[in-house]
Amino acid sequence: MKLSGSPLNKAIFFDRDGILTTEKTPPKDSKHININENIKEVLPHLKKMGYLLFCITNQPDVARGTKTKEEIQEVNDILWAMFPEIIKIESCTHDDMDNCVCRKPKSGMIICLAKEYEIDLSKSWVVGDTWKDIGAGINAGAKTILFGKLKDDDKYIPDYSTTKIKNIIGIIEGDISD
Repeated sequence: MKLSGSPLNKAIFFDRDGILTTEKTPPKDSKHININENIKEVLPHLKKMGYLLFCITNQPDVARGTKTKEEIQEVNDILWAMFPEIIKIESCTHDDMDNCVCRKPKSGMIICLAKEYEIDLSKSWVVGDTWKDIGAGINAGAKTILFGKLKDDDKYIPDYSTTKIKNIIGIIEGDISD
């Protein structure tokens, strides 16, 4: 939260699976989480740069009946303990057919966090590994970094892309509009 009269906060919103973890799909259960060790080095640096750090994740397996909200929360709690720089993890448990405002590429999770933590989205970033993550960032008015390579059928084009997670620091430090 900001103090009265102080400027708005800036933030970075990370996807969960494929960014905080090494797999692009949700872990089978809380015993099968493979932490992305490289992101563990990146988060403290970004926090020192003055960014509030969040995780936003689509978890449609709840709507599909293959996981419970409690199972998703158990994984999130473990990740939250592993990444103490992250302030909050938000999960959308809907499927595409639910047409909710929180499911990426819609920006509902980002917008809610921006209101709650008084974030200037024009000075903020979304880091993800799919076009849906990038779409959520674009739709919220944030800058975007794709971790991975663009595919021909991607529906949104990121501001930046990298195949090395540690490059995120240099991209954000080097962005002259920030």
